[in-house]
Amino acid sequence: MTEQEEIVRKYLRAVEVFEDITPFVSGQAVFIEHPNAINRNGQTRNLEQALKGLSVGRSILAWQKNLLFSIVESGSIIFAEVEWTGQMAIDAGHLKKDQLLKAHCAFRFEFSAGKIMRQISYDCYE
Repeated sequence: MTEQEEIVRKYLRAVEVFEDITPFVSGQAVFIEHPNAINRNGQTRNLEQALKGLSVGRSILAWQKNLLFSIVESGSIIFAEVEWTGQMAIDAGHLKKDQLLKAHCAFRFEFSAGKIMRQISYDCYE
């Protein structure tokens, strides 16, 4: 396993359990989420905004799980295929407490100086 692959695995685990992601990402990191069923317009976030989003996730989800199916590395780029599952802890908009959510996700992670510099997400919710 390469160092970059190990970082991606640790990062996905930290996200899964709502832990600090800053050891794995650059302070100038950019997080791009393409439009999907939960976030119809998509969004681009900086690290501060991504950390806030992680905190919101912690408050609305009872739990979440990232199941990594495949990972491919090419230079400073890693592509990962992940199945994400989560359970709502509260009602939030059209999502209801105890509702199970599932998404098939593709991620592109771009590295610089040993940290994730850019994350691009393609989430396909069931």
